[in-house]
Amino acid sequence: RLWGDHAVKQPLRTAVDPEALSAACTIRTASVMADREQLVHASALYQRVVARYPRRDLAYYVERAKDGLAALPPFDPAVLARR
Repeated sequence: RLWGDHAVKQPLRTAVDPEALSAACTIRTASVMADREQLVHASALYQRVVARYPRRDLAYYVERAKDGLAALPPFDPAVLARR
């Protein structure tokens, strides 16, 4: 009431979109992996978001994943072969 007509009480949100939550958590995990210089894992997680969440209402997360991929420094994943 003190703030006038511009402030209204917001409804309580009791449901979460599990796909949006999953995408957000995957992007956060990829960011942590990139900070710890685990670039292969970070790249794989970002690419997973791009491939797995093509829905239009999740485009925000796909764009964040693409930005994360673009921000990764170039790396050459090593392949080890054992006999």
